[in-house]
Amino acid sequence: LSPRRMAELDGVKIVDVACGLSHTLLLADDGSVYGTGTNINGELGMGERVDMCDSPVHIVTLVGNRWHRIVSIACGAMHSVVATDSGEVLVFGSNSVGQLGLGDIQDDAHVPQPIEPLARARINRVACGSFHSFAVAEDGRVFAWGKGSHYRLGTGSNADLRSPRVLTGFRTLGSHVVDIS
Repeated sequence: LSPRRMAELDGVKIVDVACGLSHTLLLADDGSVYGTGTNINGELGMGERVDMCDSPVHIVTLVGNRWHRIVSIACGAMHSVVATDSGEVLVFGSNSVGQLGLGDIQDDAHVPQPIEPLARARINRVACGSFHSFAVAEDGRVFAWGKGSHYRLGTGSNADLRSPRVLTGFRTLGSHVVDIS
């Protein structure tokens, strides 16, 4: 394998890149998102199962009747999380252990889905581990969800979380979190 120029992105200024196990998201300066790699579990949010996208595809961030400008991107092993300029969080891909944060919904999401409990939290940064996710709100709150084994969520428990939970330890320490990776 050798690097190649992505002619499909000529004229597009990429400002951030996130990598999953077999997929990659690219954030453009205009808030649009492109993806490449596998889409077996919906990790590219294309709406259809495609084994491999060897050229970047534009990820449609139309949810309901609104287009969303993306400000932060993250990839887990087989899922993706993005934050919008209005502070919402959209998720897509595998949801095997709740890494999408969609509560009782256990199915994979093949198109971007909003995390309703975070709708008014004003999220501006997101991050993922292989099977878990985090979000940081403008006010410094940190939310976690997904696979909890090995205490990876920071909740003091090994339990998986299918919905976002605020991590209280940062507030106890008097910290105001502004970024996460």
